[in-house]
Amino acid sequence: MMKLIKIFNWIAISFILIFISINSAFAVQYTLTDQLTINRNINGGYWNGGTFLVNGEFTTFCLEMDEYFYWNTPYNGIISDISIQGGVNTNSGDPLDIKTEYLYTLFLNGVIGKTDYEKIALQLAIWRIEEEFGDPNAIGFNYGYSFLPDEIITLANDYYGLSVPPDFIGNIMVLNLYTSSGAYVQSQLISTPVPEPATLLLLGSGLVGFGILGRKRFRRKN
Repeated sequence: MMKLIKIFNWIAISFILIFISINSAFAVQYTLTDQLTINRNINGGYWNGGTFLVNGEFTTFCLEMDEYFYWNTPYNGIISDISIQGGVNTNSGDPLDIKTEYLYTLFLNGVIGKTDYEKIALQLAIWRIEEEFGDPNAIGFNYGYSFLPDEIITLANDYYGLSVPPDFIGNIMVLNLYTSSGAYVQSQLISTPVPEPATLLLLGSGLVGFGILGRKRFRRKN
């Protein structure tokens, strides 16, 4: 019985520690493979955007236009609510826009981004929301994307114009990728469904209470 009580106490302590550190950044390794890339040769280089597959598990879009990564290369990752490097408009940290969260949530739910055209339009809309274009009113033209069909540009503007419902609560974060030497590369979107802190605290408290109750009963028997 004492051994069982100790086990429950350790479980309770573990949940409390999770609760304390739930908002802390953490780092694991991520590898990106190509699903659909917008390639446009500009001055010998390429602007890459579209849908990428991370660790073969989930589809994402990039947030920055002036940072790059190599395919099939393991990177460390920090999940945060900001793009640490920032992108075109800032290098001091760029908070994720709620509209980007909303559009990516619609994509994950299969509402938008079903076709290749829609995925490209969604990438452009995200870049525009995150102010990666020099002129937010010239989407599709600033960085050599005027070669795209007009319907993609139109759809991108439609995505950009969607209103976020007042009751929308997103769970979308930024996956900041960096090399082993600490150099940041292109940031991606990631969905992070985690238990609410209050739920974890309640569960941990319940386990602690169960352990205390069990200990009292054990003492009474003795």
